[in-house]
Amino acid sequence: MKKVIIAGAGVSGLAFAYECLLRGFHVLIMESTSEIGGICRTISHHGCKLDIGSHVLYAKDSQVEQKIREIVGSEKWIKIRRYGKLYLKGRYVDWPLRYSSNGGVAGT
Repeated sequence: MKKVIIAGAGVSGLAFAYECLLRGFHVLIMESTSEIGGICRTISHHGCKLDIGSHVLYAKDSQVEQKIREIVGSEKWIKIRRYGKLYLKGRYVDWPLRYSSNGGVAGT
């Protein structure tokens, strides 16, 4: 059996490990921290949950969507729209950005 050592248990490392396992490789993942997810995880700070890195998967590519559905069961999918404000160039703008009909960014 072929062996693979993967440096890092972030999204890319975990996805590569999954593909290697499907192909019959023995996989060892080496992670320098006590948690998996790399920069794509949620941490707690003074009782508040904070998202670190990207938590949004844009599944507009059918192959990407199929692979995500293969790995993550539908019972774990959460479909939400997040709205907030982003401080940009001295003022707050809507996030995610919405484009107005005059070609500019709405909320700026």
